[in-house]
Amino acid sequence: MKTRLRELREASGMTQESVASVIGRTKQAVSLYEIGTREPNVQNLIKLADLFHVTIDYLVKRSDENNVSFT
Repeated sequence: MKTRLRELREASGMTQESVASVIGRTKQAVSLYEIGTREPNVQNLIKLADLFHVTIDYLVKRSDENNVSFT
């Protein structure tokens, strides 16, 4: 997940601080997610997936399909 999160954040032009603000965590927590020292809980995974408009499976590297489908 760490590489996907960083890639998504950088591609969106967001800082760790801005991601942290949106999901209600600290910059340090987001930094730890990105280096792989800490894993977000389910609620924060949902917030991250929603923020970047991707599936949780894509975020945690269970899938390479990154678009959300509402069927």
